[in-house]
Amino acid sequence: MLIILNRGGGSQNGRIEYIDLAKGFCIILVVMFHCDIYFFHQEYCVNTMIGNTFRMPLYYFLSGLFFKTYRGFFDFVLKKVNKLLIPFAFFYIFTGILLPFVLQECNINVGVKSVIGWHSFINFYYEKFTNIPLWFLLSLFETNIIFYFCLICVEKYVKYFKVIALCMLLFLIGISGFYLGRVNINLPMFIDTSMTVLPFFAIGYIFRKYSNILVKNKYDRLGLLFVLVLACITLCLSGGSTMFIENKFDINPLVFYIRGITGTLCVLYLSKAIVKLPFVSYIGRYSIMILLTHLLVLAVVSMVVSKLICNSDLAYWTTVCVTLISYIVIIPLMKKYLPYVTSQKDVFNL
Repeated sequence: MLIILNRGGGSQNGRIEYIDLAKGFCIILVVMFHCDIYFFHQEYCVNTMIGNTFRMPLYYFLSGLFFKTYRGFFDFVLKKVNKLLIPFAFFYIFTGILLPFVLQECNINVGVKSVIGWHSFINFYYEKFTNIPLWFLLSLFETNIIFYFCLICVEKYVKYFKVIALCMLLFLIGISGFYLGRVNINLPMFIDTSMTVLPFFAIGYIFRKYSNILVKNKYDRLGLLFVLVLACITLCLSGGSTMFIENKFDINPLVFYIRGITGTLCVLYLSKAIVKLPFVSYIGRYSIMILLTHLLVLAVVSMVVSKLICNSDLAYWTTVCVTLISYIVIIPLMKKYLPYVTSQKDVFNL
């Protein structure tokens, strides 16, 4: 595999290449994590312990990094509806209602059922919902909305030290969300998780506004040193149970946020040093397509692999590799036939 080393961020067709690479690394970890559903393997504990420290924080950080208010609240919401809620709604209906219905009518039992009704939006994690990863799109939408209002309030009502005020407000909301999980208070539609992750989103926004992380700069020569230091900190702080979908974190909140940020920055600086790995960067660019569909692909691939390979470790890695490679075919098909429900084109425009 070709590795391109570069001291800058790399840019092609208006895209920042190393961001695609970082997203590629992250979506690979997501697929690996969900493949654990089908095969327990020797690396399971390591994958869970390390991957959980920064996998989800990285996505929220990147969303904050590229946050824009656009032309006002209505325009902002419309953008997020196109990018997040349209894909959520389409794949929720298709994989949560239509697909289970068809499987049931065909007498194919794969342990899923239709989830029709308002309660399914609140607790669909417990409904054997076919496509659990969709929760993230709903949470990310909520996080954007909460952050927007917090930012506008600070800009309007705070005269001095606005950045400090914004950070304090968002970390207060984040800690409140964190402790809601500790006392087993679950807010509907993942609002509690959206509160908890706000600090990651906020730090991404602050990095975009007050640093030059997205462009080539004098500190890039120290990138690999940053990676080493940040990796050591993240490894030292890893461990404990973290379930973002349930807003349950069996660790100290300060450790939770520190390791999430150090792990995220570690991946970003590593990606910036490398810039591009063609396949990983490609799946990173279209990571939302993989997020929307990989659980279904995993289900099919694992069913076939489990009949051909008895060794669980080998079966696990075969399933992960075949699933990822299959997107060489799946991504072009989704781009061609499903652009409006995969964030490639907007359904609504002003």
